[in-house]
Amino acid sequence: MTYSSPFQTPWYLQTFADNFIEKDYLVDESFPFEKVGSALIFLGMRKVLGKEELTDYGDSDIDVTLLLQKAKEMGCQEIILGYVREDSHLYSYFKAQKNALITPQEVSPFIQLSPTWDNYLETLDRVERKELKRKLKRLDTIPYSFEVIPSSDASTFAEFIRLHKLSDSHKEKFMTPQMENFFHDLAMVPKSDWQTLIATLKIENKYSAAILFFENETTAMLYNSGYDPAYKFYSNGLMLHALLIKRNIEKSIKIHDFLRGKERYKYDLGAIDLNLYRISVVL
Repeated sequence: MTYSSPFQTPWYLQTFADNFIEKDYLVDESFPFEKVGSALIFLGMRKVLGKEELTDYGDSDIDVTLLLQKAKEMGCQEIILGYVREDSHLYSYFKAQKNALITPQEVSPFIQLSPTWDNYLETLDRVERKELKRKLKRLDTIPYSFEVIPSSDASTFAEFIRLHKLSDSHKEKFMTPQMENFFHDLAMVPKSDWQTLIATLKIENKYSAAILFFENETTAMLYNSGYDPAYKFYSNGLMLHALLIKRNIEKSIKIHDFLRGKERYKYDLGAIDLNLYRISVVL
C-alpha cells in the first residue's frame, strides 16, 4: 500500500509505539487509532514526554465509514483528529458534517518545485532572490561540501544529533536520551515506500548543518534539522536548505515540504502555506 505521508506508514507508527507506548504494543495497520479517555485519536497524535508532538500530519488514509464504525464499536463519544491537511479526504468529508467542529490549527509551508534551478530562482521575490544569491556567493568563498546519504550511516546520524543539540537551548532540551532513541530507531528501521536521508553541509571540512528528511519519488519532507551557530556568518542552516532544494530539483522531486511551523526561512525560500486543521467529531 502507498501512504500519503511517512506519518501514516506502519514503520513510522510502530517505531512511535515502540518508543512511547507499551513495548509489546503492536500497531494495527488497518486501524492505527487508539482510545484516550472517551475520544478516539490517530496513534501518532499522542503527546509524548509530557508535551512533545512528533507527528506532523495527523490525517489518515482510512475509509471514513470504517473510522466511524470502529469508533462506535469501541464506545468512543468523540473522534479528535489533529493536523489534518486541507487536501485530506478526511477534511473534505467532515467539513460537510454538522456534528464536526473544524478549527484552523497550524500551517505546513511547502514549495512546488520548478523544473530547473534558474526557474526556481525566478519564482522568488526580487529581494529574496538577491539575498539568496548573495549568501550563496559568500559560501563560495570558502571550501564547503554538500552531501545526502542514508540516515542509517551511524557517524552521519551522530553528527545530526550533535548539530541538533547545538542549534539552540530549546532543541537541546527537546533531544532527551529517549527522544534520541526514537530518532535513531526511525533512522534505522527498514522501509520500502519512503527513504530516510540526512543532508549535510561541511564548511572547511567540518559538519556545520544537517537535515533529516523523508523522501519518495515525488516528495521530500523535512522532518528535523540542526546547525552549528559558529558558522552563522555563512548562513549555514539556510544554505543547506537551498542546496537541498537545488538537489531535489535536479532529482525531479515535485514537492519540497518543510512540514509544520511558520519559521521565516521557509518563506524566504519561496514556500507557501498548506493549512492544517483540528477536527472534533461528536458521535
